[in-house]
Amino acid sequence: MIRPHPLEKLRAKDGLKDYIPKNLPANIRVCIDGWNGNDIMKSVDGLITMYGTSGLEYAAQGMPVLSVGPGWYGESGISLNAKDQTEYRDFLRCRWWEKLNLEQTKYRAEILSGWNFCQPAWKAGYRLGDDFSQSDLYLTMPDLIENKAEQIRIEISRIRSWWASQEAGYHSYLMKNSKDYSYK
Repeated sequence: MIRPHPLEKLRAKDGLKDYIPKNLPANIRVCIDGWNGNDIMKSVDGLITMYGTSGLEYAAQGMPVLSVGPGWYGESGISLNAKDQTEYRDFLRCRWWEKLNLEQTKYRAEILSGWNFCQPAWKAGYRLGDDFSQSDLYLTMPDLIENKAEQIRIEISRIRSWWASQEAGYHSYLMKNSKDYSYK
């Protein structure tokens, strides 16, 4: 099953479908637009990705993940990562999923998910929406400013501390310097 990235239409002129041969083997199909990602996950045994976030999601569910390269989580041990095109093709010719310890990759993916997608507890209920929402995001700002003044004050303080620290990533800085966490 081949599924283009859900945001592909927003980001690229040509889509994955433009590069897929028309006469695919009977066991390979392209997903129809709008098919729910969770339903797809329940329908497959593993994932081959270009190192999308779906690799982290599948690994956290204990499913095998093959990436065409290291990507942003390649060194984390949650997936099998091809070094080059030759190795990628070699993986596709074998039972690559047997090379993974799924219990270990699941555990690592759970840790990595928490680190990247959770937040310090003081931010619970205080979160800006996805910037892909564009103008709709601005409609939420007055309520956020009015009802989350204390969290905004803490955020400003943490940004100042992060800036003085010379650390590269703000979110990583927050996570390293927090003791309690939230996912909401």
